[in-house]
Amino acid sequence: MQFLTNIDLSKNELQNARIQNLATAPANPVAGQIYFNSTDKKFYGYNGTGWVDLGQVLTGDSIISLLNTSASKIDDDNLSANVNDAISKRHSHANKAVLDAIEAAYTAAEKNKLAGLPEIKQGLEADRPAATGSGMVYFATDTKKIWKDTAPNTWTQMGGQDTIDWSAVTGKPSTFTPPIASATQLGGIKVGANLTILPDGTLNANDNPASFIRKQERFTVAPGQNVFNLTQGTYKPGTNAVTWFLDGIKQDDRAMIELSPTSIQIDGLPEGADVMFEYYEVINWHPFPNHANEHLTGGADPIPLATPTSDGLMPKDALAKLNGISPGAEPNQNAFSNVKVGATTIAADSKTDTLELVAGANISLTPDAANDKVTIAVTGVAQNAFPNIKVGATTVSADSPTDTLELVAGSNVILTPDATNDKITISANVPVSSVNGKTGAVSLTASDVGAETPSGAQAKVDAHAADSVKHITDTERNAWNNKLDASEVVTSPTPNKVLKLDANGKLPASITGNADGNAATATKLQTSRTISLTGDATGSTSFDGSANASIAVTLANTGVTAGTYPKVTVDSKGRVTAGQALSPSDIPNLDWSKITSGKPTTLAGYGITDGVQNTGGAPSIQAGADASKPTAGVAGRLYVATDTKKIYRDNGTSWDVIGTINWADIVGKPSTLSGYGITDAIPASQKGAANGVASLDGGAKVPASQLPSASTSAPGIVQLVDSTSSTSTTQAPTANAVKTAYDRAVSAENNAKSYTDTKIANLVNSAPSTLDTLQELANALGNDPNFATTIMNQLALRTKKYVATIGDGTTTTFTITHNLNTQDVVVTVRENASPYNVVFADVQITDNNNIKVLFATAPSSNQYRVVVVG
Repeated sequence: MQFLTNIDLSKNELQNARIQNLATAPANPVAGQIYFNSTDKKFYGYNGTGWVDLGQVLTGDSIISLLNTSASKIDDDNLSANVNDAISKRHSHANKAVLDAIEAAYTAAEKNKLAGLPEIKQGLEADRPAATGSGMVYFATDTKKIWKDTAPNTWTQMGGQDTIDWSAVTGKPSTFTPPIASATQLGGIKVGANLTILPDGTLNANDNPASFIRKQERFTVAPGQNVFNLTQGTYKPGTNAVTWFLDGIKQDDRAMIELSPTSIQIDGLPEGADVMFEYYEVINWHPFPNHANEHLTGGADPIPLATPTSDGLMPKDALAKLNGISPGAEPNQNAFSNVKVGATTIAADSKTDTLELVAGANISLTPDAANDKVTIAVTGVAQNAFPNIKVGATTVSADSPTDTLELVAGSNVILTPDATNDKITISANVPVSSVNGKTGAVSLTASDVGAETPSGAQAKVDAHAADSVKHITDTERNAWNNKLDASEVVTSPTPNKVLKLDANGKLPASITGNADGNAATATKLQTSRTISLTGDATGSTSFDGSANASIAVTLANTGVTAGTYPKVTVDSKGRVTAGQALSPSDIPNLDWSKITSGKPTTLAGYGITDGVQNTGGAPSIQAGADASKPTAGVAGRLYVATDTKKIYRDNGTSWDVIGTINWADIVGKPSTLSGYGITDAIPASQKGAANGVASLDGGAKVPASQLPSASTSAPGIVQLVDSTSSTSTTQAPTANAVKTAYDRAVSAENNAKSYTDTKIANLVNSAPSTLDTLQELANALGNDPNFATTIMNQLALRTKKYVATIGDGTTTTFTITHNLNTQDVVVTVRENASPYNVVFADVQITDNNNIKVLFATAPSSNQYRVVVVG
C-alpha cells in the first residue's frame, strides 16, 4: 500500500511501527528516506547525497576518528577549551583521555535520564525472559499479547489480542443503548418486516416486490363433512386469495366461509363430491392488491373497459345491471318448456335445452336471428305421395299436402314401423295354423319347435353335475366333510374322541387287550351299519365291511307326468318340474331374413285381403311421364304421372284419373265447424272476445293491447332489448343480450385470469422454492405491511458510487466531480493496473459534488483510479 502524500499524525504516537527491511539500499532514494539493512543489521538514512548509519554508537575513539577525518571546524564558542584545543590539534590521540571523560560523563547523564523508562522488548512468547520485577514490557509477536514484568517470576498481561479479562475491568457500564440511526447520524436500527440479519451481520432484504405461490388441494367430501383443512400451505383470509371448484366446475366464492388461513367451511356438499381449492400462498402480500389496482381505470397499466365490440374489464355500471338480475332468473322468461306437435309433446330437458327444427323433404327453414323468427316454406310437392289411398271400396283422401295417413293395427295384426328403412312390417298375430309344415291335429316333437329332447335336456342336467362346473368337486367336498377338528383327536382313550395313531401307524402301546378304538386293520365291522339316502333321492342298505353293498335309489317324484313335452321347466338341481305345450309367446320374433323356407308367395297366403295384387306378373304400381303410361288392360294397377302429378287406375280397359279431385267439385260441403265434426277449433265469434282467443294483427302476432304487462309479481309481456349497454328500467334483455353480457363477463374473467396468471408466472419467474410464494416473501421481509416505505427509507440511506481515472504525468492536484450531492463520502485511490494496490493521497472535500485528490509527485498517465462512495 502506497501513501502518495505526507502523513500528519498531529503529534500522535506511531506505535508498534516497523520501517522497511531491505538487504540492499533502495534505488532512487530521496532526502530523508530511511530503511533497515537486514544484512548488516543497521538503520540508514539518506541525506541527499548518501546513506548515513543512523544507529551508530559513538565511542571516544569513533568520535575522534570522525573529528580527525572531518574537513570542517566546529564553530561553537560554547565548546570547552579542551575541545577547541583538540580541534586545533587535529584531534590527535593525545586527547583520548579527555574524550573518554566526555563519553563517560555523557553516558552517565543519559542513563540518569532514561532510568525511569521501562525496557521494551519483542519476540516469541516462548522466548520471554524470566520475570524479575524489572518493569520490562514484552511484545509477543506470535500470540499478539503485551506482557509486563511486575514481580519476580510474574508476567502480567497488559493487553493485546486476548485483551484483559473482563472481570478485571472496573467501572464497566451494565447496558449500552446506541443512538437511533438517522440520515445524518450513525446509530442502531431495528430489523423490520421482510428483513433478515445473517450470522456475519449482513442485513438482507427481499428484492422481489410481490411473490406468491398458487397452490391447489383436492378433497373428496366425506359424510357430513363441511370443513376442509388445508395441509399444503396457507393463504390470507378476506383477500380473495382462494377460490373453489366442485367436480371441476368453478363455484361462487360467496358460498365459502373462511375460518382461518388453513380452514374453509362449505355447507350442503354431497357425499363423494370432488372439491378443489385454489389459493395463493402469499410471501409478500402488501404490494399484491396494489398491483391489481394498476390495471384499473386511472392506474399505471389500465386494462380497457369492455364494450359491445371489444373485450375488457367489466365497468361498474354493467356489474350493477347484472347485480340487478334476481338470483335464479331465467335467460328468457317467456320460453316454452314444452312444444306439442300433434299428439307428441317435446319437453325441454334443461333450462338451456335447444329445440332443433330440421327441414324435411321439400321443406326449407330460414332463420332470422335479428327478428327472432324462423320461416318454414314448402319447396315443392312430394313427388311420390298419394293424395288418395283406396282400401277396398273406400278411398282415403289427404286433407292437405302435409296430411298424415295413420295405420292402425286391428285384431290379430301387428304393425312394426322401421323409420330407418322407410317401411312398415304388417304381421298377422293369429293362432298357429302350422308348425314346421305340420297342420291340423298333429303331435309335435322337440325338433319341430327347436326344443331339447328329454335325453338332450337330461344331458345338459348331467353336464351341470360334473366336477368341472361345480363350485367345489365331490372330492373336495368329501375332503372337507371328512376333516376333523384338532380338538377331536386325542392320544389316550377318551369317550367320543378319535385316538391318534403313533409314528408307525399303530395304536399307542398303552392300548392293550380289548381296545376301545379304531383297529389299524379289520375285515368286518363289529356292528353292521345302515347307510341311508335322504332328500331328493332315498334308499338304504346294511354295511358291515365284509363285502360291497349297493343301494337301490328312488328319486323323489317332481309331479310331472311321464311323457314328451315341447317345453319343460328345470329346477336348480337339474330336475324337470313341469312340462307344457308351446304358446305363440314361446316363438321368438325373427327377422324376415331368418325365415328361409315356407314363406307364402301370395297375399292370400298371408291372409291379406285388402292389398293390390300383381296381375300376370306386371308391377301393381308404376311411375313415369304421363305420356308413357302402358296400355290399359290390367285391372287394379296404379300409375303415377311424375310430370302432371296425376294418379291413374287401370279399370281393365282404360285409365281412370283418381288423384285430381278439386275442392270445388265436392258438393254438400258443411259451412260450420260442427258440420265437419270439428271439436278442437274455436269459432270466429270468440276472436278477441272475453274468455276467448286473441286476435292476431297484420303481422300474425297478438297485439300488445290484448296482453298484460309483466311485473315483479305477475307474468306478462315486456319489450325486449338486444343491447348490452341499455340503461332502460322497463325493458328486459333478450337471451342473446344476456348471453352476450355473460360471454363478455366470462371472457373478461378469463382474460383477467389469463392476464393475472401470466403476470403471476412472470412475477414468480422461476424464483427459488423458498421465495416463490407471497407468504415466504412476507416471512423473508419480516411481515412488514409498510415494507415499501421501509425500503424507501432504507434506499434513501443507501450509498452511491462514482469512479474516475486520473494521472497525466504533470498534474499533482485533481478535481473529481462526483455529483453525489453529499459531503459524507468515502474516497479510495488504487492503482489502475495489477495488482491494483490501494494507495494514499490527500483528499479535500470541497463541496457536496466535488473533491480534490492531491499527490506529492504527479502520477503517470491514467496511473490511478479514484472511487467515491456516498
